[in-house]
Formats: sequence, C-alpha cells, structure tokens
Amino acid sequence: MSKTIPIDQQITFILKALDRHPDDPHLAAVLKSLRYVEARFDLFQLPTETVEKIRCLQREIALRRNVYPKWVATGRQGWTEEKAQKEIKAMEDILQDYLEPDLFRAATTPNAHP
Repeated sequence: MSKTIPIDQQITFILKALDRHPDDPHLAAVLKSLRYVEARFDLFQLPTETVEKIRCLQREIALRRNVYPKWVATGRQGWTEEKAQKEIKAMEDILQDYLEPDLFRAATTPNAHP
C-alpha cells in the first residue's frame, strides 16, 4: 500500500525542485495543478477518493511528459511528437474533467458515455 503525501508537502517538494530547475515547464505545470487541487479541495471538500484520483492523474501526466520525449527520440514503437502530445492532452483533459466537471456538456453531448 502506498503512502499518501499531503498536498502541502507535495507543493513544498515541487517548489524546492523549481528552485533547482527554474526553467522547467513541467514542474511549473505540476505546481499550478497542485495549487489548483489544493484550492478546490478546500472550497468543495472533495471526497478523498476523488483527490487521490486527481493526484494519480497528475503523476501520470508528469511521467508521460518525462518519458514520451525519450520514446519519440528513439522511435520506440512508432512514437511521434504528434502521438505523444495527443496522449498527454487526453490525460490533461481527463484531469480537467475532475477539476471542473461540466455536467451539462456531458449530459448533452452525444456518445459522451460508452
């Protein structure tokens, strides 16, 4: 069972990493996302399970941003920059669904649910 790190500790960790790597856009994006989740959690008291799903998505996006460029560079299984960006964008969209659910859009969009 993995240990859950409180969001304030995650933010502190990212801030320290940004001190070492101030030009890293991925760290800045993760920090922005963590701060947004922190604010949303405080405002709406999201269920713990939802917060954990959001954190998992954030980790997955960070992992993909780190790994996909290497896959593109080595040509792993036909990975292209376009495919990598499309995959990352899909995960970011899922994260946005958790952060800002648009129930009206989901209810009125054909084929919104499989």
